[in-house]
Order: sequence, then structure tokens, then C-alpha cells
Amino acid sequence: MLQYRTLIIEDEEDAIQLLTALINNYCPEIEIVGIATDVESGIREIKLRDPDLIFMDVSLGNEKCFEILEKFPNPKFGLVFTTAYSEYAFEAFQKNALHYMLKPYAISEIRKTIEKVKELKPKTKIPEFKPKITVQQLTGNVTLFYDDIIYVAAERAYCRVFLKNNTSLLLSKTLAYIEQELIPDYFIRTHQSYLVNINTIKSAVKILDNNLYLKNDVEIPISRRKFSEIKKYITN
Repeated sequence: MLQYRTLIIEDEEDAIQLLTALINNYCPEIEIVGIATDVESGIREIKLRDPDLIFMDVSLGNEKCFEILEKFPNPKFGLVFTTAYSEYAFEAFQKNALHYMLKPYAISEIRKTIEKVKELKPKTKIPEFKPKITVQQLTGNVTLFYDDIIYVAAERAYCRVFLKNNTSLLLSKTLAYIEQELIPDYFIRTHQSYLVNINTIKSAVKILDNNLYLKNDVEIPISRRKFSEIKKYITN
């Protein structure tokens, strides 16, 4: 069955759990690929997950979800607004929403929403999802797939990305900025100056004297507070 890669943007834990449970149990056409709880994480998750469909609460704490949509003037994703307040309906449909769901959620209403999504946004194929990040070089933007990155090293106000093809790229952003833009659980800080792909750590040769030795003979320092966390990924 063809599935819609779906992102939930919602700040209430109970609403997240209910919507997730109803989708998982009654909507096989939907694959939940991420959850965001505020405007900042919503923007980041959309860029990283590239969803087909978003269920988005209008109110996100003290913010409104319309701030997210300002960052995506020509969205490729379908949009379903969720809220407990019907007065937002008019503004929501001005944003070209496929549907508008009022809380509390009901199975019948969610199924009706999915059928409307399928009618208005037909699904033709399942895109292969490969996590990627678009970053700024000194000469312009470049898109990098996570699988191609071995590690990232700080170089003062910049950072350098080391790739599997034995090349590297100098980025005009700090290591801290790059770390914030990445999906959690794919990379880990081994040291204040290094961010390493976890899959690379899993295939490392050894850990010795608080250093991580990768298969390409690269030696990455490990801070004392990160040593036990990183050591669990490999066996010497």
C-alpha cells in the first residue's frame, strides 16, 4: 500500500498520543515520520523529513503555526490543520489546507480527513527517504546525505565536513549550528570540536586512550563525559 509520509506538529502531549494511536490503528495509508512541538522544531523537521502530509495544530504554545508556513511559500506537502477553536478555520483555509479537524479527535473524522487527502492529493509512489541537510559553503549551498558524512570538525567560526568519498567541504556555519540542524540520533558529539556519524562509530576499529579510531585511520578525540556513551556503540 502506498503511504503518505506524515509529520505531526502539536504541542500537547495528550493530543500527540491520541492522534498517533488513531492513525497507527485505523489509517494504514499514513506513516508518521516525525513529531515537532513548536515553530522552530516544526521548520527544522519539515526541511529534514520532506513530508507528503502534515497534521498541524494552529496554536503552538504562545506561537501560531502560520509562522511555520511563512517559511514554505510554495509547499509540496498537503496540510491538515488541527485545533480546539473553530475561529481559526477561515485563516487555515486561506493557507490552502486540505482539511480542518477540530479536537477532540474521532476515528470517523480522521478517516474522513484521510479520504479527503487521498482525493485532493493522490499518492503515486513512495519516495525513498534518505536523511539529508542543505548547508552553506563559502561558494553557495550544498545538499549532503547523512550516509555520506563521516564526521564534522570545528574550524573556529566555520566547520569542515569529511565525506566517505575522501573529500571535505568547508561550511560557513559553526559546529553548534550544524548539530542543531541535524535529526537527533544520527550524529553524536564525541568532543566539543567533533560531531560523528553514529553509523561510522559502529564500524570503528577501536577506542583507545580516549580516542576513537575509524576504519579510514582517522583518530577522533572523545571527551571524558562522552566516553561511556560512545563506547557502547562498538566492541573492541
